[in-house]
Amino acid sequence: KGYNYTLPTELGGISIYPNPTQSSSISIEILSNTLENKIELIDFQGHVMQHWELGSAAFRHRIKLADQLANGNYILRFETDEGIKTRIISVLRD
Repeated sequence: KGYNYTLPTELGGISIYPNPTQSSSISIEILSNTLENKIELIDFQGHVMQHWELGSAAFRHRIKLADQLANGNYILRFETDEGIKTRIISVLRD
């Protein structure tokens, strides 16, 4: 028997962990198989701190956060062929 995992619908098909994070990277799971996945990490003043282009892919991605990223809350903005979704992440480094 195979293992079947589904993301809760209230998360909009996106899961981010660990969140909050003390790590230099996070894992992102995207439920749908979209044609293109662009992700931006934006501070609350609207500055794009980092961006990634994941191409055509679904499910699990590991992305590295910049070493100089300050502690705080950030917006992860997902742009796909299905539309735009946002999530909040917290960075808590020593």
